[in-house]
Amino acid sequence: ARRPARRPSTSPTMASPSAAHATDPSTLFVSHLPLSTTSADLERLFSPLGPLRRAFVVTNTAPDADADADAADAPADAPAESSSTPAAKAAPQCRGFGFVQFAEVDDAARAATAMHGAAVGGRKIA
Repeated sequence: ARRPARRPSTSPTMASPSAAHATDPSTLFVSHLPLSTTSADLERLFSPLGPLRRAFVVTNTAPDADADADAADAPADAPAESSSTPAAKAAPQCRGFGFVQFAEVDDAARAATAMHGAAVGGRKIA
């Protein structure tokens, strides 16, 4: 059986795994972001469309507070950790999606319409 084609939405998209985002119409789920996108990039991209509460991309790693605590507890003469340790790995990379929370619901709705399909880093965001 053939499935009906999905119509692109022009309303704010809330496809967050978090229930808080799913119920907040001022928060947009932004997908198809280039993997090089940072939270600051996302903020710069959407801030001209209205005041933001916050903007962030979801990354492949989370900050490790335990690693920072372990480093602080190490003796001053302890050898530096090798580059193969998790703490020495490359900076977190965007997983291709993020969230933008506007101060006003109307701004979020306008931004969703304005930015749907916009080219960012050679990719069309949704």
